[in-house]
Amino acid sequence: MNSASPRVFAQRCIWFFLAVLLAQFFHLNVIASATIEHNMVWLCVALGGVGLMALILRNINVATAWPEINSELFLLLFLASFFVVVVFSRAPYIYSFINHGLYLTREGGEVGNGGWYSLITVIFYPLCIVLAFVEISRKKYYVLVAMMWCVVLLDFFILGTRNAPTFVLLFHLLTSRVKFFSPKMIVFVVGSITLFVLLFDWQSKARSLDTVTVGWSWSETLRYSWLMEHLSIKEENIRFFDENLSLVMPAVFLLQYISHSIAVFSDLISAGQYDAFGWQAYLYDQYAIVGGGAGLHF
Repeated sequence: MNSASPRVFAQRCIWFFLAVLLAQFFHLNVIASATIEHNMVWLCVALGGVGLMALILRNINVATAWPEINSELFLLLFLASFFVVVVFSRAPYIYSFINHGLYLTREGGEVGNGGWYSLITVIFYPLCIVLAFVEISRKKYYVLVAMMWCVVLLDFFILGTRNAPTFVLLFHLLTSRVKFFSPKMIVFVVGSITLFVLLFDWQSKARSLDTVTVGWSWSETLRYSWLMEHLSIKEENIRFFDENLSLVMPAVFLLQYISHSIAVFSDLISAGQYDAFGWQAYLYDQYAIVGGGAGLHF
């Protein structure tokens, strides 16, 4: 097995969740203009999330193991889906990106209409998750990881997507069999975060029409982006960053990206669209999924 144990994975998830919570709290109250209601929602999310994850961790013992996967069937599906993804799905995007750039590639109606191959390409990223649990040799594992990285980079640079590639890479990082608190790993994580922010900076600009027309302004983006509809960044902070620390503005936007959902959730509750206990269908489903894994019953 090339992955860490389920218990180690759960512990890492809790630490990662706590890190995200701290980043959100800092951004909400220092960088942005959060209200008391926003902080109350953040606290409820924090307590609820940590509590449920702690319950999941409690139910994991030394006998808990990852599911057994048929390695031969997995290899067949992974190789087939990789071939179809690269040759049939991503090839038109690559051609359009080379000729028109990222913005027009994302906006072009003639690219990305899908086809028969969508039935196969849709399983590639789920298979990348399963890859962490398959009993195969390290040599085969590294080859498949390299293929996964190939598609991840294509999607990040050519398609301009973020969620699926980032989730898959984060999952593999949390399941990897390494010591997270070793000096080398700390340097690797810090370096990876720095590289991700730089790539996020490039992708944010390349995805925008402003780059094609009048240029790019991080200060204007931090003022008027749709991410600011429910949570605005303090004007004095925008001016300070713009005049003194313009290099960190992509990181500020990234913090806004992962923090604005707290304000959105708060506004939904204030508008009465969800009751306090989340018994509406959507929230009920989410709590039922996580709660079921934690050993709770609804």
